[in-house]
Amino acid sequence: MVFEDKKRMQIQELRQLAADPGYVASCEEIFRQRVDAVAESVIGSGVPLILLTGPSATGKTTSARKVALAMTKKGKTTSARKVALAMTKKGKKTSVISLDNFFLNLEQYPKQKNGEPDFEHLHALNVELINDCLEELVETGCTWIPSFDFATHVSTPHSIEVRVDEDSAVIIEGIHALNPELTRKVDSGSVRRIYAGLRTEYYEGRKRIIATRDLRIVRRIIRDARDRGHDPEGTLALWKNIMAGEEKWIKPFKPAADFLLNTAVDYEPCLFAAVVRRMVEQDMGGRFHAELQDLADRFSLAGDVDPELVPADSLLREFLGGLSL
Repeated sequence: MVFEDKKRMQIQELRQLAADPGYVASCEEIFRQRVDAVAESVIGSGVPLILLTGPSATGKTTSARKVALAMTKKGKTTSARKVALAMTKKGKKTSVISLDNFFLNLEQYPKQKNGEPDFEHLHALNVELINDCLEELVETGCTWIPSFDFATHVSTPHSIEVRVDEDSAVIIEGIHALNPELTRKVDSGSVRRIYAGLRTEYYEGRKRIIATRDLRIVRRIIRDARDRGHDPEGTLALWKNIMAGEEKWIKPFKPAADFLLNTAVDYEPCLFAAVVRRMVEQDMGGRFHAELQDLADRFSLAGDVDPELVPADSLLREFLGGLSL
């Protein structure tokens, strides 16, 4: 797999483009075309198992659902408890499941050096059960997977039925999806791998203003505040460990990917600029205040985009809220 180079976009050019109300729609169309291209390639491969991963806040969950929908003629793919199968354009069927379903109970997690549970560790998942389920799915066309309650950190076994046949494919997403330890019991010809990652950065002349890391951390801060009740300080405090986990558990397996899905949406610095400024106003005197202020200053150079212009099915809604697929 050849990965495209990162796109260098001038921040002043972005500011000018974003002044056009049609720019949001054009960026969204470019992303749709990327998803369609990956979906077409996956359909052409004819495999039953599609594994999708990427670093934190690259939009793995939404990307998996979008690839599935792009393969789908009608109906909806689902994750969680209802793993519905939907017909695709070429007679395929698709379902999406998350590796999060395979988390162990909290007391079984590996520990960090400070004694805290290591949520990023491969063996926070039930690796043997994943292997068994994938083997059973390929060999028999049916398996049952657990569900996981994030509120209680308790796993319930045998909760979700997953089916696949010669006209079916299952998309499995999660941070460890490309780790070969999860596919030891299935033939390599049964699997295709997708790596999701951002490929646009923003420059002022030769100086990089906004890196992909900056985009991901802002995405993560916004989502954590909405879904997990974390303030920016809490997310920033975790970010070092998140990055270390990516270097250990995600990026080493990037070369094994068959397809790259670029999950950058070029107008997003303009969308997030006002959000980051509000974070700074609400965070007075926190230990990460200077870092937030720096992010706000750099994102503000991009100008602003009205959030109302963001479509309900945009990948960015995974972070802003209001996602409808």
